[in-house]
Order: sequence, then structure tokens, then C-alpha cells
Amino acid sequence: MLAHNGNPAANWRQNKIRSVVHWKLIGVLLALNGLLAEAQRNPTARPEFDVASIKPSNAFGGATLGVGNGRASGHNVTLKRLIAFAYRLQDFQITGGPSWVSSDRFDVEAKAENPGADPDQLRLML
Repeated sequence: MLAHNGNPAANWRQNKIRSVVHWKLIGVLLALNGLLAEAQRNPTARPEFDVASIKPSNAFGGATLGVGNGRASGHNVTLKRLIAFAYRLQDFQITGGPSWVSSDRFDVEAKAENPGADPDQLRLML
């Protein structure tokens, strides 16, 4: 088969380049396959809640928020406060977002998959 310009040398170079590209592509796919297989063999143990409930709060008054005994709970808390609690931040360290992040309040109840999860793990799950 000849190249469009009738030059057999140009055709040979095109085929050579295609061959190299195909082999590189096969190598990349094999490497990705190996990485995926390794990731499946050694998944990072990330703590998770077994069950969680988040509902709008109609309560008046103060908010409560805490973790312990494999559970996390919050009563009448804003999303901003939940984020601050989870990452050990002060409210002033969180900026941006829609106005409801600081005004709408929620009741949160969650039970960890691992009942022995420590408070730091429970915070990460929030």
C-alpha cells in the first residue's frame, strides 16, 4: 500500500509511527490495569456511617453537637457548624457558600459501621 503521495518511504514511516503508538497505548492500558488491580487488593480503610439521618430542624434555642460511642449527633446545627466541628475549625475560618449554610438548621443522627470508631474517625465521617 502506498501513501497518498505515492512515496513508499513516507508510508513506511506512517506505519512505524502507528505501530509505536499502538504499543505505547497497550503499555499504558496494562499499567492502568495493574494499578486498578492493586487498588482493589489494598483498598484504603475509610470509615463510614452505617446509617445516617439528616432532617431540617424546627427547634428554637441552642445547638448541640457531639461524637462518641460509635455515633455522631447534632441538634439544631447549621451546615457551617457541622463543617467547623468535623475539621476542628472556628466559624470565622469558613467563608463563602450560600447564605443558608449559616442560617438553616438541621438535626443529624448517625451510627458508625464500626461501633468502636473513635471520635476523630467519627469527625472524618461527617
